[in-house]
Formats: sequence, C-alpha cells, structure tokens
Amino acid sequence: MRPSVRHVEFLEVADPGQLAQWHRLYLAADARPHAAPWQLAELVPELLTPWRRRRRELLIGEVAGEAVAAGYLELPLLDSLDCGYPAVYVPPQFRRRGHGGLMLAELERRLLGAGRRVAQTETFLPLDGLEDGGDHPNARFARNHGYDFGLSNVHRVLTLPVPPERLAELAADAAAHAEGYRLETYVGSMPRAIRTAVSVLDASLNVEAPAGEMQREAEAVDEAADDEAERLLAAEQRVRVRTVASREGEVVAYSDLVVPAAEPGRVYQWGTLVRRDHRGHRLGLAVKVAALQRLQESFADRTCVSTFNAESNQHMIAVNEVLGYRPVERLGEFQKLL
Repeated sequence: MRPSVRHVEFLEVADPGQLAQWHRLYLAADARPHAAPWQLAELVPELLTPWRRRRRELLIGEVAGEAVAAGYLELPLLDSLDCGYPAVYVPPQFRRRGHGGLMLAELERRLLGAGRRVAQTETFLPLDGLEDGGDHPNARFARNHGYDFGLSNVHRVLTLPVPPERLAELAADAAAHAEGYRLETYVGSMPRAIRTAVSVLDASLNVEAPAGEMQREAEAVDEAADDEAERLLAAEQRVRVRTVASREGEVVAYSDLVVPAAEPGRVYQWGTLVRRDHRGHRLGLAVKVAALQRLQESFADRTCVSTFNAESNQHMIAVNEVLGYRPVERLGEFQKLL
C-alpha cells in the first residue's frame, strides 16, 4: 500500500547550516558506484559567488520538521531564457511517499514564475538497460511527471596514468594530419585573448554537439560573465588545463580538463570542440592528447578522468576509446513543456 503524502514545507537554503543539510540529502540520494557529486566545499562558492550567466535556487522539503527531499533549480540569464533546469534528490528511506513529486511541482512552479516554459532534467541510468531508461525507477519518475526522453549520454572513465609512450604515439599520429596548426596548453591562468577566443568557440558547443529531442540554443558570449566564471573556478579550488589549436593566430579548437582540489584523484573532461571548417585534421585527438600530457606532468596524483558524451556522438566516442576511456553508466536527459 502506498504511504499517504503528508504536507511538505519547502525551505529556501539561506545559510551554511541549511546548505550542509541540503548536501547531506543530496549525497544520500545518489550513492551510485560511479557517482561524482558536487562537494560541499565547491557548493558554497557556487551559491555565494555572483554570476550573471545563471541563477541557482536550493530547496529543502520537510515533513513535521524532518528533512526528506532536496531540490535544485537553475535558470540561465543570458540565453535559453525559456528554459529552466530542475533536479530532485530524495534519500532511499523517504521514497515512494510522494515527496519527490511534490518537490518537482514546487520547482516547476518557480520555473513558471520566472517566465520559463521548458523544463529539462537529467537522471542516471544503468549502462546495461535501455537507452531511454525503459522502466528503470529514475526514468519512470520523469515520465510519470510528464517528461519525455530526449537524449542519452554515456559516462566514461579513463584510468590514469595513460602510458606516456602511448600518448606520444597518438600525438605524433595527430600531428601528421594537422600540419600548420599550433598547439598551446595552459594550466590555470591564460592570456585574456585566448580565453575570449575559446569563449566564442565554446558558445556553439550546445548546438554543435548532438541534442536529440532536447531544445538547445547557442550560449551568449559575455566577457563579464567569463570573468566571473574564472573567479568562481578559483573559489571552488578547481584548476583548468586547457589546450588550444590555432592557425594563423586564430583559435579553432580547444579541450578542457578540470582538476578539483575537493576530490582527490579525480579529473573532469569538460568541453572539446573543433570549429566546423577545420575538422578532418584530427585536431580533436590532438588537443585532448596534449591536455592529458600536461595533466599527467602537473598532477601526477590523479587517478581517473570522467567525461560524458551523447551516445550518438560517434566521432568523439571513437576519440575517447582510442585514449582508453571505458563506459560505466548512462545519463538520460528528459524534457517537459509546461
């Protein structure tokens, strides 16, 4: 028999104590073997550092004074102004009581109040299941609340270190197809001109990468927002390793690795993009290999890299497989028109 739903009170996270409570709920709700959750030391600056590119809201759902659910809402402020990104986290002992559904409804109410009509959310799914999640509880929760499956991504992990001789071999192979291109790698700070050039290139990543049925638009280029993002990265104690490829002084490809101080051993592969008119020269492989080489030189204590790719992005998947990435789970994207 399904337990009855009691009244849930929604509290906005407003102080460090509430943020720590929110984070405990978040961690308890997501105990997957390959989970890579935000750490509390990273969440504090995420919420306290102003960023003109997006607004974030955290909620705690309580029943009779007991915290039973955590909610997250992100609203882009410079682009995708009809979209919002809700997420719900309910620890196992509080599930199947309707708390997650009530939290999601509250997040959607706030989303509508901000003038948004498209809700997009993500959920992790097993690798050995159906691409759209099938009847897995995470996918079923999304569908039961009106969300349609839009895109399947695969979480892949690379064990470090990659043998240096293997990286040297791949670098030489890529260089043979990329005559006339120059590679530069930066750890942490970089010239503003490089940062701006990558920002312009990166703005198209949302529409260049496969999107399935998900609504996407290019990001707005905004130097003030980029400055804020750099300050936020520093406040989170995350270091970026960035490789760019240029020709005749123009940046045409890049790849970013991010090293978080709060997660010993782990590295995240962020964006990799080659401008459309410069594809076919193995620049994607070239920038990823160069970034990995510098990473292993500068951060020898790191043991793995996590990355996500759309399941339909066969070109980038092939590059990752050459590097040694292995798939571990799926990340399904779902969308609802409000």
